[in-house]
Amino acid sequence: MKETSRWKAIGLLSLAALVGAAAGSATTVAVMGRGHEGGRHHHGSGWFVELLQRELDLSTTQRDSVEAVLDRYSGPMERIWTDMETRIDSLRTAIRLDIRAQLSAEQQARFTAVTARLDAERRSYRKR
Repeated sequence: MKETSRWKAIGLLSLAALVGAAAGSATTVAVMGRGHEGGRHHHGSGWFVELLQRELDLSTTQRDSVEAVLDRYSGPMERIWTDMETRIDSLRTAIRLDIRAQLSAEQQARFTAVTARLDAERRSYRKR
C-alpha cells in the first residue's frame, strides 16, 4: 500500500471512529436520558437517589443519609468531571488536527462542517 493511501485510510478510519463515538454517545443519551446538572456528562445525584429508592425501597432516614453521602462527595466528583472534560476536549482537538492533515482542501471544509454539527449536538445534549 502506498504511504499516501495508508494515511488516507488511517484518516478515514479515525474520522469514522470519531463519528461513531459521537453517534454512540448521542444514542446513549437518547436511550438513558440525562439527569445532569450544570451541563455535565454525568447523572445528577437526584437520579441516583431515585434509582436506589425504586430498587432498594429506602426508608426516609436511609434516603436522607444517602443524599448526605452524595452531597459530601459532590465537590470531588465535580472536580474529576471538569478535569476529564478538559482532557477530552484537548485530545479531541489533537485528533481533529491530525485528521485534518490527512484531508484535501475540499474534505477539510466538509470536515469542519461535520465537526461543527457534532459539537452543536454535544452542546444541545449538555443543556438537557
